[in-house]
Formats: sequence, C-alpha cells, structure tokens
Amino acid sequence: MKIMCLTSGGLDSVIMTKLCCKKYGDENVIPVYLNYGAKISKQEIRSFKYFFPKGKIIDIPLNKILKNHWSMQGSSNEKFPHQDRAFVNEYIPARNIIFLSILLPFCELNDIQCLAVGCQADDQMPDNNPTFYKSFSELVKQGTFMKKFKIITPIFNKSKAELTKLGIKMNIELEKTFSCYDDKYGNYVHCGVCHQCKERKEAFKVANIVDPTKYHK
Repeated sequence: MKIMCLTSGGLDSVIMTKLCCKKYGDENVIPVYLNYGAKISKQEIRSFKYFFPKGKIIDIPLNKILKNHWSMQGSSNEKFPHQDRAFVNEYIPARNIIFLSILLPFCELNDIQCLAVGCQADDQMPDNNPTFYKSFSELVKQGTFMKKFKIITPIFNKSKAELTKLGIKMNIELEKTFSCYDDKYGNYVHCGVCHQCKERKEAFKVANIVDPTKYHK
C-alpha cells in the first residue's frame, strides 16, 4: 500500500513519517512538504530535506491571501476576537483544508488511497484532529473516485513528551527537526521563546530527556 505523509520537518511529523516508513516500508511512503510561503519555510525545508532527501516539495504560495497573517511576518500574534483560547493565536486559517485539497489530485492520479498526518494528543486546532480528518475522508469518497480513501493519524494517541521518548528510542536526530515560529537564526537554531519552542522544551522536560535543541534563548 502506498501512503503519502504530510510532513513539515517538525518533531511530530518527522517521527510520524519515520513510523510509517518502519511499518509500510520506505519504498511505499511518500513524504511531502507543502511550501505555502511562510517565513519559516526555509528552515522547515532544511529539516525536511535532511530526513527525507527523496521527499517531494510542492510550492503553493498563499502569501497574497495570508499577506497580513503572522505566519508571513514571522511572529505569532494574530488575534481572533470570537475566540478566547490562547492557542487560537497560533491558528492559520483553513491551512489543513487547503493542504489536503492540494494533495488530492496527486493521490487520485497515482492511486494513493492513504494520507498520513502528524496530529498528536496535545493538538487543539479545529482542522487537526481525528474527527476532522474522518469527516474530510468521507467528503473525498463522495467527491472523487477514491472510494477507499482514508486519512490516518498514527501518533494521535501520544503526547509530545511521549513522542519525544519515541523519537529518541528510534534514534531520530531530534535536534535536526525544526519547530520554531522564528526563522532568523538558521542552522536549526530555535528562538526559545515562541509557543512552539515552549511546547518543545516542556516535552523534553516531561520526558526527562536532555534537550539537544539549540535555542537562542
């Protein structure tokens, strides 16, 4: 079975893709990075290429649509007045819906009936959870000829701390993953203060593992 893995180069998705390679075989896994023009794309692509040199990179510039959004500016400070939960400030409007839609023609033309995504137990976004992905899979079945299509979430039952332990156990160089919202430091260096960096630091702390990540602060 061929399986496509949506991979960002971050800790979660790299571990998820490596798990799929182990389960289905490298030859059956297609890692793909969607470059939508975010400011951190250069750093993410560096990590993606490091782990998956034969992976696919697809450019889908959304900079005109998201030109005023924090993801294009390099700082996470977007405000959504209708929401009062802090994590919503990290939200990129409809990103995963766009990503999945972009990948569908490739999947259908190449008879790829399975798409893997890296959402984990701590994720809280409305477009990044098993319920959303199950609903989207049903929509695909209704609107395409892919009647067996499914989106799987291999790591949803694990927290980020548990994933960190798993990554170490699998001998994955976690310091080469990139999970930061700031791109200015380069060479896998994280800012150390954004929400993503704080989550990353906490995961290593909870897992009781020495954090090999390079932080600016």
